[in-house]
Amino acid sequence: MRGGTVGVGLLLVLFMFLFIFEPLPVHASKPIVFDSSATNNCAGCTSLSWSHTVGSGSNGILIVGLSGFKNDPATSVTFGTKSLSLVGNHLGFANVNVELWALLNPSSACAPSPPPCTATVTVTITGGNILAGGSVSYFNVGGTGTVASADDGGIQGTTGSVTVSSSNSGDLVVDALGAYNNVATVTASQGSGQSQRWNTGSVHPIAIAFFVGGGSDKPDSPPVTMTWSFSPSSYWSLIAVPLTPVGPVSVQVPCATGLGTVTFTMSPSTAGGFTSLTASTLSSISPAPPAGLTFPCGLFSFTITGLVSGAIVTVTVTMPVPLPAGTFSYWKFQSGAWTQFPSASLDSTRMIITLTLTASAGGTVTDPGGPAITPPKLAVSHVPVGGVMLPSVGFTVVLPWAIVLSLLGVLSVEAFTIKRRAKRR
Repeated sequence: MRGGTVGVGLLLVLFMFLFIFEPLPVHASKPIVFDSSATNNCAGCTSLSWSHTVGSGSNGILIVGLSGFKNDPATSVTFGTKSLSLVGNHLGFANVNVELWALLNPSSACAPSPPPCTATVTVTITGGNILAGGSVSYFNVGGTGTVASADDGGIQGTTGSVTVSSSNSGDLVVDALGAYNNVATVTASQGSGQSQRWNTGSVHPIAIAFFVGGGSDKPDSPPVTMTWSFSPSSYWSLIAVPLTPVGPVSVQVPCATGLGTVTFTMSPSTAGGFTSLTASTLSSISPAPPAGLTFPCGLFSFTITGLVSGAIVTVTVTMPVPLPAGTFSYWKFQSGAWTQFPSASLDSTRMIITLTLTASAGGTVTDPGGPAITPPKLAVSHVPVGGVMLPSVGFTVVLPWAIVLSLLGVLSVEAFTIKRRAKRR
């Protein structure tokens, strides 16, 4: 019977561990998804345009790849009324120029109309040479990584490649190729494991240059090598960059003070995600925080990417235990200075903190800081007329003088009695 009782007790403990103390789930990143692509080319032009349609999805990005002959880089790239940002460019030894441009949330070009969104990609360049361009849109993208580039080194060849060593598992590497020769029309084919997204060629009527541009993508398993083959042998340049998937919308980290595990959840969950979350103590921070503040859980630093510039994000911070009594505030430590963050609140359970944040011009939120408590002050009062005050923790006791005198009299009589008994012995 005792063994049965012990067994039931062990099952009860196991149930409590699995269900009562089970940590909150952390949502995984979503894989990057291809949406659509389009392309166009021209020779002897100063601008190039084509139509692109972005479908329905969250955390979208539009990538525009450009390939040109000679040093004629683009001065601007737009999608409808929205301007793209230059991710990177490379001018090869033999004057083959390749560029990558990007726009987060491209559907905003059609706002307030809902997606699908069809708008015109317009490229403006500085010269009048050959230009090939392609646009590709994706969903579930948090941002771009480090650019890698390569070229022919001044020697014609039938293959070209570039290795992206800084990508992480889960990224998607995209590239842009440019190749030409002066003999015959160039054809280009993407390497193994790559999905071709655009491929177009043109011939310069004066320079008699046969040119081809193309773009592809490849799921990574670092490092990733993007490869193209040409026919006939040609000069070439190649540029590539990893796209990072949007991070999870809920993440956890243990308090640096050992208080327990804290959960950070952002909303809306359809825009952006956490890419980092760390906890730290105050020991490494100088100067110290303002006097009177205590940080029960230390400090946190988190980054959210994949947002539109100026987007409003709400981050809910769930503490493992209620915060101590006292006045709540949330403080940031940035650029060597402490500042109180005004858009923070604490609920009645003293366990849930709500932060309202605004994305920067780059579509990111970075927030080093933590919840602080100002402990309540002990009550201090003057002695009232006709009484005496006995200070205590958190409260005071006031006794009338009559009671005080009576107690003193009782103590005096008791002391006298004890003394007489001692003499008789």
